[in-house]
Amino acid sequence: MTTAITIPDKIEELPAMIALSNDRQRAFVYLLVVEGLSQAAAYVQAGYTAANKQTADSGGSRLAHSPAVQDAILQLGRAFARVAGTKALRALVKIVDDPQAKNRDIIAASAQLLDRSGFSSSTTHELLVEHRHTVPELRARIIALAEKHGFDGAALVGEDDPNIIDTTAEEVPTEPKASSDIPPEIADLF
Repeated sequence: MTTAITIPDKIEELPAMIALSNDRQRAFVYLLVVEGLSQAAAYVQAGYTAANKQTADSGGSRLAHSPAVQDAILQLGRAFARVAGTKALRALVKIVDDPQAKNRDIIAASAQLLDRSGFSSSTTHELLVEHRHTVPELRARIIALAEKHGFDGAALVGEDDPNIIDTTAEEVPTEPKASSDIPPEIADLF
């Protein structure tokens, strides 16, 4: 069954629609996105032949998963959503302004309007990640990663040196020096 589908020029002129191989693919995308048909129904109405429902289902699914068709669906869908979005906002405003509307509907519509107009509530999340590893564990990990990427891990981290002491330091405040101990050329820095 072949049906002639008239697609508006502005839709046919979208780059992704032009890139499609033929008019049946363009009709399929149009019927799917704008008319809201199922993949099987769009497949048949676009002019593809299908012996039965199963053939139409598989043909529609296969066509809908084609990369070029997916690009066209996405591009037309975005354009359609921009137009439909303004209608949806007007509908939400009507609900908010309707004195006969139920409170729950007014609250839901108000929340949607606030969310879309930049007045949505904000949330803050904090995540603290602590890693506790011993020095030998860290050395082993560094060596393994270095060797995985073609470097000599042992040379990178160095040998264990018994003269190196693993400790923490604490800053000790110093007593101010007498002004006579400070050279005059830098005395004004203190």
